[in-house]
Amino acid sequence: MNFGSFVGAAVLAIAIAGSASAATNLVVNGDFESTTNGADKGLRGELTMVTGWTLQNPNSAYGFVYAAGSADTTGAIDPERLDTVAQLWGPGNGTNNGLVNVSPTGGNFLAIDADPPYAPHLTQDLTGLTVGKSYDVSFYWAAAQFRVYDGAEWHGATNEQLTVGFGNQSQSTAVVNIDSHGFAPWAQVTFRFVADSATQTLSFLANGGPGGLPPAVLLDGVSVNAVVPEPQTWAMLIAGFGLVGATARRRRAKAVAA
Repeated sequence: MNFGSFVGAAVLAIAIAGSASAATNLVVNGDFESTTNGADKGLRGELTMVTGWTLQNPNSAYGFVYAAGSADTTGAIDPERLDTVAQLWGPGNGTNNGLVNVSPTGGNFLAIDADPPYAPHLTQDLTGLTVGKSYDVSFYWAAAQFRVYDGAEWHGATNEQLTVGFGNQSQSTAVVNIDSHGFAPWAQVTFRFVADSATQTLSFLANGGPGGLPPAVLLDGVSVNAVVPEPQTWAMLIAGFGLVGATARRRRAKAVAA
C-alpha cells in the first residue's frame, strides 16, 4: 500500500471509530423513562424514583417525575402533602405561558424545586472513564413554577439556574428570570469536563428563588459522551506526519546520492 492509500484508510478508520465512540451515552436512564413506581409522583422512596439515579437529600427534596402532558393537567402526587396533586403552571390550568405538552425527548421529565432548602441533589456515578480525557455533558432544561403554591404568599416572579457537577468540577447555566405563572422554553446545553478519575459523580442541582416562592427547574435528555477529535483534525495530523516523512525521505535520498 502506498502512503496516500494508507492515509486515506487511516482517516476512514478513525472517522468510523470516532463516530462509534461519540454515540455511546455513558448515562443510565438519561431520559428518566425507567422509574421504580411510575410517573406523576413525587421523588420519594415511598412514591417513585428514577432508576439509576440517587437523591442525596431524600427527606427534604421536593421534585417530581411527570409523564408527557400531565404537568399542567392531571399533575403528580405531592410528597409533602399526599392528598394534594402538584402541577406546573401552563395552558392546561389557566395560563398560556408556552409550556408544551411534551419535553424535547417526548417522554418523562423531572421538575425539581430550585428553592435551596428543598432542591433535590440528583447524582449518578459514571465508571470506566479515561483520566485526562474530555467528556461532554448534554441535557435539556427549562424554567417553570409550581402551581401548588399560589396566592399572596406564593405569588410572584422567580429565578432559576441549574448547576452540573462532574467529580470536583462544576458549571452552571445562565440564570433565567420568569414572571408569575411563567415558563422559559426548553433549551439544550452542553458542558465539557475533563476526567481526573476513572469514576466521576455526575450531579444536577437547581438554584433559584426568591425563597418561599415556587421556582422549578425542568430536566430531561441527559447524556455524557467522550469527546473524539473531528475527522478533519485527524486528517490534518496524518497529512502533517506524511509531510514530515516525505521530507525525511528526500533528505535520505540526497545523502545517498552525495
